[in-house]
Amino acid sequence: MKKIKIIGEKIVSKLVGSYKSGKATCSIEEKIPCPEKKSWLEIDCRPIYFFRNWDMRRLPSEGGAAFIFHDGCNLNVVAVMEDSDVFSDAGPSNDETWVKGDVLELFIQPGGAGRYYELHVAPNLATLQLAIPDIEGFRARKYQFEELFFDSESEFGADSITLGDFKGWWGLVCVPAKKIALDLSPESSAKFAVCRYNYWRGREKPECSSTAALSKLSFHTPEEWQTMQF
Repeated sequence: MKKIKIIGEKIVSKLVGSYKSGKATCSIEEKIPCPEKKSWLEIDCRPIYFFRNWDMRRLPSEGGAAFIFHDGCNLNVVAVMEDSDVFSDAGPSNDETWVKGDVLELFIQPGGAGRYYELHVAPNLATLQLAIPDIEGFRARKYQFEELFFDSESEFGADSITLGDFKGWWGLVCVPAKKIALDLSPESSAKFAVCRYNYWRGREKPECSSTAALSKLSFHTPEEWQTMQF
């Protein structure tokens, strides 16, 4: 059964404030600290902004930022995203979310592993959970879509945001570290990227963006993902 996590308006307001008061630069950081926080009310990690690095290193027309931390057991990723048309027509579980509306995507590859994981949440709480054995096999189309389905036992959350001049939505993924063989101990690391499809009804193509410095529009490039340091 899908687990749903709700975060209160106070936390959402704090994240939006951090997003708006931070500074997005064209120099995308390669290494990102993932601090330990026992309470969501204690979140003070800096925003990791979404970019279109493959497109003259520019910010997307509707921006956003992700925040990462862990609580000793779970890796927590939450993002706030500007969006003038929040929607998704994706089905509840393991649908093709990326072609059916807005979606937030987490890619995570534990240190030293070939296997990586792709976890999606859409604003209607549609989710997709994949475990991909290796990038070479994926690029060679070795695996059928249904073969990659995986129960990460994550908690997912999403809702719309209207705060002052900020309109959009938030999404989150809280994944148990043990389910993806992720070591949260100090000095450990993992490769990751937080990515986004932003659709507008009536337009053919979405705007894509990523926290990582991707050289082309392809999210499945672990060699270009950022490094998460615990």
